Amino acid sequence: MNKKVICVVAFMLITLIQCKDSEQMEELNARIMRVENSVLPAVVVKGGTSGIFSISGMMDKLNIPGVSVAVINDGRIQWAKSYGLKEVGGESLDEETIFQAGSVSKPVVAMAALSLVEEGKLDLDTDINTYLTSWKVPENEFTKGEKVTIRRLLSHTAGISSFDVDDGAAIGNVPTLLQILNGENPVETDPVTVDMVPGSQWRYSNEGYAIVQQLLIDVEEKSFPEILRERVLDPLGMKHSTFEQPLPPEKLEKAATGHIGDGEPVEGKGWIYANMGAGGLWTTPSDLAKFLIEIQKSFSGESNKVLSKEMTETMLTVQMGSSGLGLGITGEGEAKSFGHSGHNRGFLCRIKAFVHNGGGVVIMANSNKAIPLLQGITFVVAKEYGWPGPVPLEVEPYDIGVEELKAYTGRYVIGEDYFVTITIEGEYLKITHFEGEDILIPVSDTQFYQQLDGIEITFIKDEQGNVEQISLMDGRVKLIKVE
Repeated sequence: MNKKVICVVAFMLITLIQCKDSEQMEELNARIMRVENSVLPAVVVKGGTSGIFSISGMMDKLNIPGVSVAVINDGRIQWAKSYGLKEVGGESLDEETIFQAGSVSKPVVAMAALSLVEEGKLDLDTDINTYLTSWKVPENEFTKGEKVTIRRLLSHTAGISSFDVDDGAAIGNVPTLLQILNGENPVETDPVTVDMVPGSQWRYSNEGYAIVQQLLIDVEEKSFPEILRERVLDPLGMKHSTFEQPLPPEKLEKAATGHIGDGEPVEGKGWIYANMGAGGLWTTPSDLAKFLIEIQKSFSGESNKVLSKEMTETMLTVQMGSSGLGLGITGEGEAKSFGHSGHNRGFLCRIKAFVHNGGGVVIMANSNKAIPLLQGITFVVAKEYGWPGPVPLEVEPYDIGVEELKAYTGRYVIGEDYFVTITIEGEYLKITHFEGEDILIPVSDTQFYQQLDGIEITFIKDEQGNVEQISLMDGRVKLIKVE
């Protein structure tokens, strides 16, 4: 074959590759556009066409400054994109903007702890007081027969007290980790202790991960951010991620600002978390996608940068309820997935990936009002890629005339000053409260669902049939009609 023929063949091959790349890019862009313009609410009416939003449209409706997304397909990051602003009135987000991950920190910490187990420095089922030196789990009647272990801490089954508070703080009021564990000023909670028999029940506990943090520090004799960087972040190429609290100046420049309420920026961009084990990670969606991909590939034996295939299988094995080690586990077979959600002051995060199909999604937002948006993007990505869920709640249409709806309107109050207003918008009831507004979808003459977030609301009537209360959370919360 002479040089001229070789050149022609080479040119034809290059042209074919370029055409294929161009077609693939067009397909990808079309897919991204479908996701961007088909965000689904938590509740949809069967056979209905309303309730589909664009990402920007739902952001505007919920007053969300910014959101960032990374989508995994076939075991790789297929696309990542950011929408909106780092801070209200500020500059635009980009794919290197870091957010607080909240409790999505926990699976990253779990991976670091499991790497120590693999090295023989820890044992999953040994009393952790064997390893702790700076602080000990207080012994009491609950620990006589069963002990607190790494396995139980990572799966929220250790019986550790749970104060159900956001334990972050603004600069100047940040406790140390030992002050959190000992319940000392400026901490306003009791000392961390065991108040249930270890291994007997599942109960989510941030305090349990504070113990994991202290355990890793005592065993490794290094700072917690250094341990996590060496054991997880660096091996996985998560170059934009850190557990440093507070952020150093060079990383603070890359950080989004959290927002609460109607868009109030959080002081210092975000609160500082001494309990880094529970919620101290700053990261990007793409970095978290790398974390999810490594779990998928480690499970299949393709990559073991941190954990072996066997240890990853243990991480993804349900211990109690739906909890693995650091991750929530749902589904079976091809539908088996793992994930977590996170919430720090002014930030929300959600990760979800499938064990077998190489798919997944990470969404991060700088607003505490973004739960419906995170859910909606997850729904539409799953639909677009043909994944086995999650899906919105689909309800049968239930017709209530506008005249009948008037009986539900008015103001309702809980406590002294938290008001909810019910009005009519078009053919539906609209609920307005401190965190925004939503449409109520009826499924009976008393039971409704908030369209965006799926919260169930029941209207309670008196003996004469007049609406007098709203009931939420299976009757645990009730609002009284005052107008």
